[in-house]
Amino acid sequence: MNYQIISDIPTNLYPQILDMIHLSFEEYKKKGLHFTCSDYQMADLERKVMRGNCFAALTDDGEVLGVTSVSIFPDGGAYENITAISPKAKGLGIGTALFEAYMNQLSSGGAKYIISDTAVSATGSVCWHLHKCGYHKIGLESFPSTNYYSYIFLL
Repeated sequence: MNYQIISDIPTNLYPQILDMIHLSFEEYKKKGLHFTCSDYQMADLERKVMRGNCFAALTDDGEVLGVTSVSIFPDGGAYENITAISPKAKGLGIGTALFEAYMNQLSSGGAKYIISDTAVSATGSVCWHLHKCGYHKIGLESFPSTNYYSYIFLL
């Protein structure tokens, strides 16, 4: 499947991105895990995702296959707000391509560290963070808006 990574995401793609985020977290929702982003509305997407440093993976036909967003802190650190991959595109390297896109941007901007988190029981995401991206587990947290524990990662 051919795709390109873009950083200048037009607003007409926002509804498709929101639908893709919902679909990408549906499997966890069915298991009873409440990922905050699985209930995002358009205002949440605009406030929590699109205001960060965003990248999207698009097919040649303009279909959204994945999205990631990273916020940069004043101290030179960064936080991975979200990485969501369409269920039909999982395993194609899109998450890794999005990770590389934001790493290139953060590296050129002098980022000192990156923090991320994911549910302990989201084993695919945990493995991706640890083995594909090189993050290290540094903590365990239960956030008020979720019903599970999350690993906190540092890179």
